Amino acid sequence: MMLLIRYFPLLAVLWLSPVHADTFSLPLGQLFQAGHDRAALERLDAEVREALATSLGDRHGWLDSGAVVLSYHAESLPLDGGCEYASEIEVIDLQMRASDASQFSLQLDSLREPGRFVADVPLLVEARGSVQQRIGKRVFGRCYPLGKDSFSFTVTGQGRLVLTTELNPHLTVTATELTFTPTVDVSAELLAPSYHVTVDGTWFENLTAEQIEKGIARELRPEVISAHTAALEEQLGAALSAALGNEPLRIPLANLDASQRVLLDQMLQTELLGPLGKQYLRDNLPSLLYALVADDTGPLKELVGAVAACELLASEQRELALDTTYQRVAGVCQAATAESLMQPATLFSDPQCSNRFAFSPTSWVDYCSVSFDSRRLGNGALEQHPAGSWTLSPGTTLALGVQPIEQNHQPFMTRAVYKQSTGPAGQCDLEMRIYKKAVDASALKPLLALHGGSWNSRVFGFVGLESMISHYTESGFVVFVPFYRLTGTQEGTQACHGVTGAEITADVQDALNWVTTQAGTYGASGPVSLIGQSAGAQLALALAYHNPGTIDKALLMYPPTDFGRLIEQLQSEALSERQRQGQQALADYLGRPIETVSLYDTDVQANSFPALIDPSPLQLPPVFLIHGAADQTVPVDQSERLCRALAGDLSNTPPLLPTSRTDLKQTYQCGPQDARLHVIAQGDHALDACVFSLFCPAGNVSSRQAVVTSLQEAQAWLLASNTASNKEQQRILSDNVTQTVATGSTGGGILSVWMLLGLTGLYRKAGRWSGVARQIQGDS
Repeated sequence: MMLLIRYFPLLAVLWLSPVHADTFSLPLGQLFQAGHDRAALERLDAEVREALATSLGDRHGWLDSGAVVLSYHAESLPLDGGCEYASEIEVIDLQMRASDASQFSLQLDSLREPGRFVADVPLLVEARGSVQQRIGKRVFGRCYPLGKDSFSFTVTGQGRLVLTTELNPHLTVTATELTFTPTVDVSAELLAPSYHVTVDGTWFENLTAEQIEKGIARELRPEVISAHTAALEEQLGAALSAALGNEPLRIPLANLDASQRVLLDQMLQTELLGPLGKQYLRDNLPSLLYALVADDTGPLKELVGAVAACELLASEQRELALDTTYQRVAGVCQAATAESLMQPATLFSDPQCSNRFAFSPTSWVDYCSVSFDSRRLGNGALEQHPAGSWTLSPGTTLALGVQPIEQNHQPFMTRAVYKQSTGPAGQCDLEMRIYKKAVDASALKPLLALHGGSWNSRVFGFVGLESMISHYTESGFVVFVPFYRLTGTQEGTQACHGVTGAEITADVQDALNWVTTQAGTYGASGPVSLIGQSAGAQLALALAYHNPGTIDKALLMYPPTDFGRLIEQLQSEALSERQRQGQQALADYLGRPIETVSLYDTDVQANSFPALIDPSPLQLPPVFLIHGAADQTVPVDQSERLCRALAGDLSNTPPLLPTSRTDLKQTYQCGPQDARLHVIAQGDHALDACVFSLFCPAGNVSSRQAVVTSLQEAQAWLLASNTASNKEQQRILSDNVTQTVATGSTGGGILSVWMLLGLTGLYRKAGRWSGVARQIQGDS
């Protein structure tokens, strides 16, 4: 029982996260063995392994030969009372060992059904102690003692404890809110206990052994077990209530219409964890062990979130065409088959089989185990594939954007380390990913793409960005995606986080330098173009400003361009509550609280680009800005001010855009350099995303179409200065701007926005929910 109390936070996380299992069982011996498997432990980061080793060392009496040891000590326990014979246990030390055949199972059918945790524990009982016994004689109603003695005893036995805990969600759904009011039910049963008592040093061996067995049975009788169970249930209920802030968990839902409500109800009854999730869990046993032993549920939250994300996003994969590759079979050069791309192979990019390249497959589980593990994603020190080999990332087949990908080819991808940075916590190896439509393609244009994520996270920002890369590889770009260090401490290895914005800017500058020297290796030439989303767009703007001779053009999606303006608004409380929630991200970027920041600080002025550009607009390469007028994370005036500065008109006080925006989209020419601004009237932050057809910040279907045409115009605009050989591609892109917007059909059920945003754990209080949502959207 104490074991369950200890692990209750872990169980609550598992239940409150969107996980399903037909019944996923974890043998205790297998789990313990994983902790001693050095190869398995190498999969954990250094700080995790250190914490695990410390925890195991501190609990050497708790873990013994792979079994959990529960100790029991008691003194002066009466066994029998009377004049002729009386006895009591002077002292007893009992150990009940849960054998390595113990099973801990979790069953979660859907979010509407109770989550059931069952501990089925075979018990091995060992006890040692001493008994004092007295012998007397009753004469004429009076008891006369005749003698007493003490002796030792041992007990060996076995039993089986089945402890069942149900966490009942009590879920209610309205058109505007989803509410969890969970309760806990606990039951326990001790099955078939049997003991053998060995007594030495007394004439009453058989009688005493029988009395000791009866004494142990009294301590474990059903009513005693029930009393312990009731106390445990009360403790678990209190722990669950405290974990939720002593109030129901309320999750706001954004304007669900009747059809979306039906989809949401269906989703809540959907089985969420299938064979993929089970395999993923088994592949991460060391992380589970660490979470269990070290009282650290952080890795578990991330693990469960990753499993849920993979299960949900699997339905959003699309079948994309591939550029033809070739292989030698029995000395004959022929087109490679789909089967040949499921295992490591030497392939060729030409029908003569003269241009060879190494290929390593990436399965969906492989993709998930890296992309949703913040300590592995972007970590160049991990040898995920042989150096120089190419693969096909499943992330490029995810339909997570408003712009359809079905007509694109799936790009090939390879990795490299572009920077190694050494600090107090060790060496940070930053990874660069390179994407091409065809491995041997040449005369392509280099495009550096920077993910968003508040400068403090990378997982969901990168996943969203990667899902849109095929639009650019299809258009004649080689796309370079670097990972950079982070201001936060929740993602990335310890050596790669906790930096300032200036250090992040140095990382992306080094990434640009690497691309300019290595682009030719990947078939690219000419000046580099940039794209960035949110925080990534701010970094792209900084690169364009400081490298005008190297940068060709920059597509900036909902960028924060003017730190001075943002700080002024934050300090005067001129922003909405949601817009103010990015304050901590900005403070972390600057390295100090916003309240203490001066508008004249060097790093503020260095990131107030409209004021820097206004005197000499021509110094900035052409930019294409896309921003939502309804952006509740980065105010649209951030892009408006940059547009004014490019036109040399920053000092003009009237707003660039009218107060009333009835048109779906308004477009502006920002100065003479073909700089442009597209404002989507209904657009919120991350307006280029559209997940499960429910999470579409671009607005209604017509507004989404407006975003699609803007994105296609921007892609054609990026290619405008490319070589003549790509002019036809540019024309095709321009002609296709009327392409229909994606409807978001999933093929495997549709999930609502709050479900996707809750992948990192529904146990979070509602007050922290919006922060998770913004992080997943890739906000700045």
